Amino acid sequence: VIGTLACGMLYLLGATLVDRRTGLVAATVAAVSPVLFGFSVLVLTETAFALSLTASAFVFARWLGFKTEKKGRQEASTESPFGKAASDETATEKRNSVLLAAFGGIVAGVACYVRPSWLLFAPAVCGFAIAREFWQGSLPADHDKPTSRVVRNPKLKRTLVESAVVLVALFVMLLPWAIRNTSATGHFVLTT
Repeated sequence: VIGTLACGMLYLLGATLVDRRTGLVAATVAAVSPVLFGFSVLVLTETAFALSLTASAFVFARWLGFKTEKKGRQEASTESPFGKAASDETATEKRNSVLLAAFGGIVAGVACYVRPSWLLFAPAVCGFAIAREFWQGSLPADHDKPTSRVVRNPKLKRTLVESAVVLVALFVMLLPWAIRNTSATGHFVLTT
């Protein structure tokens, strides 16, 4: 069941990042891969980690604004994950974006419980999101005129807040483990 869910999550990730055909090919390759097929019947953490890894990558891809399209390749756009331009977003869509960021931190925390090596993924995604918004905000308003003034990116502040939400959610998810480690070792250790 976990292996099948991992293949389904891989489909969703591929469809979100590129297109549905890519998601279908990725899920099919994972489903018939001898190594992945063999690991899915054993009681090991590889299959659970594959599921939690792709789930966290999928949630973060949605948070970063990738969206599913029927045809063609796509890149991260300046649109929200909900399809409207960033300036046309409602308060509900902004709240949903914050909730999606929190859910990303939670899912990344679950992946960290399976394999602590996933710990730096969420901070790396947050760094990417902040750098992307900073870069987009530093571009000239009119790309054809190099002398035009630089326009501030209003989404940068929101991205900073959402990144903080990701990191807090990740920390809160890992806090029980850290508390257990503190009681066992006498000093703070976040993971193993």
